[in-house]
Amino acid sequence: MINIKSYLSTVAIASLVLFTPSMTLAKGHSGKSGSHDNCSCNGEHGKSGKHGHHGKSGKSGKYGHHGKSGKAGGFGGYHPNSCTPCKGGLSAMTLRNDGSSGTVNVTGKKGANLFSDHVEAGETFSYQSNGKMDNSIFINGADIHTSCSRPLYAGMKVGDFTLVSATSASTGEVLCTLPVTPPEATTGKVCGIVFYDKNNNGRQDNGEVGTRGIVVSVLDANEDTKRAETRGTGFYCVDDVAAGEATVTVKESTLPANATLTVGSNPSDITVIANQKNSAGRDGYIFPQSSVDETGKVCGVVFHDKNHNGRQDNGEVGTRGIVISVLDSNEDTKIAKTQMTGFYCVDDVAAGEATVTVKESTLPANATLTVGSNPSDITVIANQKNSAGRDGYTISCDCSNCK
Repeated sequence: MINIKSYLSTVAIASLVLFTPSMTLAKGHSGKSGSHDNCSCNGEHGKSGKHGHHGKSGKSGKYGHHGKSGKAGGFGGYHPNSCTPCKGGLSAMTLRNDGSSGTVNVTGKKGANLFSDHVEAGETFSYQSNGKMDNSIFINGADIHTSCSRPLYAGMKVGDFTLVSATSASTGEVLCTLPVTPPEATTGKVCGIVFYDKNNNGRQDNGEVGTRGIVVSVLDANEDTKRAETRGTGFYCVDDVAAGEATVTVKESTLPANATLTVGSNPSDITVIANQKNSAGRDGYIFPQSSVDETGKVCGVVFHDKNHNGRQDNGEVGTRGIVISVLDSNEDTKIAKTQMTGFYCVDDVAAGEATVTVKESTLPANATLTVGSNPSDITVIANQKNSAGRDGYTISCDCSNCK
């Protein structure tokens, strides 16, 4: 027996299959993602993806479903300082030292030296490579990636340094440049001279030398004490002194015994201006003669003048173990030997006239002088190296199998 209700349902479904017009349900296209520019100093924001297209209409039927909305575009690498993309890597960079004054070393990933120099606080410095830099370089140990796979932008921090500008290796374009506004400096240097006022006239004349190893202290506006020692010229510089009023003191216990001040004042007051050298002037002292170091060094070179042309050319080596004697103004004889390079230095030679002699018995046999003189006279100035010049010798060969 036929179930009328079931039969009618089946016919109705078949009719829909046979007679309903075709209907295309096209999927909408996804919107394009916004561009993401890691290489640029300032990647633009990605644009939102567009909505997908509507599905096509079915024939004589209903419209197809709407395509799905495209995904919103991702953001580009965004940074506040707009500039040109670096496009593949960097060939040069300029940075600002936001740390303290000192030596700055820049090295490549493989240890190649790109830059090494003293840079003051707040100063900028630049360096470059031949072509493209290593992917990573190191600035006083701080790593910066330079291949553009990470965002680079003016104003980015690298350790104690700030990137000011850079040059693209592929295009030669300079990336955005940060206005150079150094951080406000809070310290300066205090520099001066301590010297031997030999004629006691209150000024440093020619021949009046500085005094090495004298301790100078500075009590600054923060009540901190900073110290330095004088060099051979008597010059000193005390670093990192707080700006403001300060007191400079020459430590008398480090002066020769019975030293008497002839010019300057000790202690003395000074106003320290930040980020500059501040002069503490010259302090002159008269010393008892017995306490004055009136000696210097006499230095020179003895070499093999192989081509007999009277000068030391590349490949003409020094001669080791040659004895040099210096008869000084006190009639004392001081002796030294040449090093492997032929260089020698005779210490503690009294200031004044002296005679330098190359001891010929320590030269190779058949040595003949081609340049210089032996003996030679020299005026020795105290507290410095005094050059005796270069003495060249050619060595003749009188054996049957010479090479």
